[in-house]
Amino acid sequence: MDSKNAYHPVLPESLPPIEVMTGPKPKTFQTIVAEPQKSNVHAGAIAIATIVIVAIGVWYTLGETPSRNGFADPLTVLPNTNASSTPLASKFQYKDGTYTASSTFNTPGGFHTIDVTLVIKDDIITDSTFVGNAQNQVSAGYEKRFNEAYKSRVVGQDLRSLSLSVVNGSSVTTQGFMTSVTKIRAKAAV
Repeated sequence: MDSKNAYHPVLPESLPPIEVMTGPKPKTFQTIVAEPQKSNVHAGAIAIATIVIVAIGVWYTLGETPSRNGFADPLTVLPNTNASSTPLASKFQYKDGTYTASSTFNTPGGFHTIDVTLVIKDDIITDSTFVGNAQNQVSAGYEKRFNEAYKSRVVGQDLRSLSLSVVNGSSVTTQGFMTSVTKIRAKAAV
C-alpha cells in the first residue's frame, strides 16, 4: 500500500464513503441525553433522597400515637383507655321480635297506605307480610305483583343490609315497602 491510500482505504462502489473526523465529537441531543452531566446526577440523587426522607417523616407522623412523652414507638401497643368496664355489647343491632309499620305514598292512581310486618331473629328477617290497600285497579295490580315476588328477596336477609329498588315491575310500591322497613329498623334498634 502506498502512503496515499494508507488512511483512506478503497471501498467497493456499493458502500457510501466514510467520513473521517478529527477532533472532539460534536455534542448532539443523543450524546447529551446519553452522557448526563455529573451535576444532574447528583441533583437527581439529592431529590430522590429528599422525597424518601419526607415520605418516611409523613408516614411516621400520621402513624404516631400519644404516650407519656408525646410520641410512641410504632411497635408499642397502648391500652384502650376508652374501653368501658361493662360487658361487651350485643353483636346484634336489632331486638328479636315482630314489628309492623305503615307507609303512605303517592302513586299515579293517588295516595294509599301499605302495612309491612317483619319478624326479626338475630338481625335476620325470618318472615314478612305485606298488606296493600290500593283503591284503583292499576295500583292494586302493582301491589299484587309486588306481593307475589317480594318475600323471596326479603326472608332470610339481614335487616341491616336489606335494600330493594324494583320488585316484579313495581317501583313505587317497593319504595313504600322500604319506607316501612326504615321505620321498623328504628323500632327494633337495640
